[in-house]
Amino acid sequence: MSYKSYKIASLSRLSPERGIEMLIRAMNLVKNDVVCFIGGEGDSSYKNKLVNLRDSYGLQTKIYFVGTIVSPKDFFIGQIIVVNPILIQTGEEYGLSDLEVLLNKKALIRSWDKTQNVLKHRYNVYHINPLPEKIAGAIDYLIDNPDLRKMLEENGFLTAQRINRLAITQHYILYKRICDP
Repeated sequence: MSYKSYKIASLSRLSPERGIEMLIRAMNLVKNDVVCFIGGEGDSSYKNKLVNLRDSYGLQTKIYFVGTIVSPKDFFIGQIIVVNPILIQTGEEYGLSDLEVLLNKKALIRSWDKTQNVLKHRYNVYHINPLPEKIAGAIDYLIDNPDLRKMLEENGFLTAQRINRLAITQHYILYKRICDP
């Protein structure tokens, strides 16, 4: 790992639908000097498949599997972008790991269900089609455009705060209904 490498991350369960294979393939296409830290666990045979894929591209010094993440806040220190290239439609606008990214003021590249390239929700998440060349292009684009990256970080944080406030309010209303029938 070079001293000047950009550090990025992915925080996800290691399973086929989470898109980590696409991220590994994308890392071979990224033009900037980037090192990726993949946090999360999964089935050991699938993790071995991911390690073998990484090794087949010769990316042993560019992609590191770090295992279970106890503190996302600590994990994200030094990372400038987080890539969660999910391959399925979850029905969730933001998953738990996405909210952790946004609350820690990191630019998030996310994909699901073959979406088109769009920036939405006041420019808080960079949504992409989960293909290696699109993922690589998004990583390079956000590295090369630090002002946009900063806007994604700030607006993502505000969005995550709004989601948290809404969830707390909804839980409080439910609690009141249960306690005061």
